[in-house]
Amino acid sequence: MSVYTVTFSPTGGTKKAADRLAAAFGPEVQEIDLTARETDYSRFSFGDGDICVVAVPSYGGRVPAAAVSRLAQMNGTGANAVLMAVYGNRAYEDTLSELKDVLVRAGFRCIAAVAAVAEHSVMRQFASGRPNQEDLETLGEFGRRIKEALAQNPEGTAVALPLARDGSSKGRAFLAGSMSAIVEPVFGVLAALLAAHTLRLMPLLLAMAAGAMIYVVVQELIPEAHLDDEDKSGTLGFVVGFIIMMILDIALG
Repeated sequence: MSVYTVTFSPTGGTKKAADRLAAAFGPEVQEIDLTARETDYSRFSFGDGDICVVAVPSYGGRVPAAAVSRLAQMNGTGANAVLMAVYGNRAYEDTLSELKDVLVRAGFRCIAAVAAVAEHSVMRQFASGRPNQEDLETLGEFGRRIKEALAQNPEGTAVALPLARDGSSKGRAFLAGSMSAIVEPVFGVLAALLAAHTLRLMPLLLAMAAGAMIYVVVQELIPEAHLDDEDKSGTLGFVVGFIIMMILDIALG
């Protein structure tokens, strides 16, 4: 999974808000600047599990025309899109709904949306200094909630719902969602049948499984637990979990 910010931010306010939201999804975020005229946006193609925070300012309640044309050139390929409309005056009106239409046509799957306040690009006295620290904390929390919701979304549902939304029958969408997990019982049965014949390899296989879990913890979970420098709960949870594991290991032999 890769995380991207796709922003149209001539004065930087929209990008600042988008960066804070995207940081909740992982420490490595790739940036795509929609204000760059010389860029060939048709070369951007995303993966099914990617997350794109697409942020634009609201110009008279609409998505800037330049952003619309450049987003339309991209190939979403089912990537998850988090929409953001940034405004500095009275309202964002149809910005989010228009942005959703543009992204759906480009092949993105829109999973969440947020309206954020930033300093007005012309009349600086409106929303001066925004987004401030409180705004950024709220955006970070919103990003964490979106990430949790994605993690709790069953794999079959993630396949079935987009198909149903695009016009497939409920039966076909259900069958496709069910088939997406068919490899699990098949290989579970094969593993059970082969277990009796692979006793000598079992320590090696278990070691490989443990190594894979350690890799995920080091690569993904530990960095994400320290995105907020003030929050020490991730470190304390690791220490407590390690102590409990050692106690159980000794007690149960």
